[in-house]
Amino acid sequence: MGETPETAQVVLGGWLYTVERFFGHASLEPAQISQVAVDSRGYVHVLRRGAPPVAVYTPQGEFAYSFGAGEIFDSHGISIDASDRVWIADRDAHQILVFSREGALSQALGARHAPRWNEPFNHPTRAAVAPDGEIYVADGYGNARVHRFA
Repeated sequence: MGETPETAQVVLGGWLYTVERFFGHASLEPAQISQVAVDSRGYVHVLRRGAPPVAVYTPQGEFAYSFGAGEIFDSHGISIDASDRVWIADRDAHQILVFSREGALSQALGARHAPRWNEPFNHPTRAAVAPDGEIYVADGYGNARVHRFA
């Protein structure tokens, strides 16, 4: 049986994967995809540059819910910490926004639409949370540095 683009397989780090080219269908308007992150339940959070900014899919690829409309201005980076908080770099708003995995906004770091020179933030690109709770933010476009919040 021949391999088709829909059934292609790849090996990464000794693991065999089947490529699913059409994962995550939903009746959403097409939008550029910035990044993806997966929470502890295996739900896939897709960061989009369009409405809605975050589309969430079950591990099987079924659309579950969306969030961030009216709250996220310029979707750039997404990460999910050990507590399943969703960290969004809102690049042109100069903020890091923190949501529950269900999409409730709980925290904002930085002054909205107010770029800062040599301090947080000037077009941040991504946030990551270490196991000890320290927060690292790549503030790469305007400031070309990493900020650490201990």
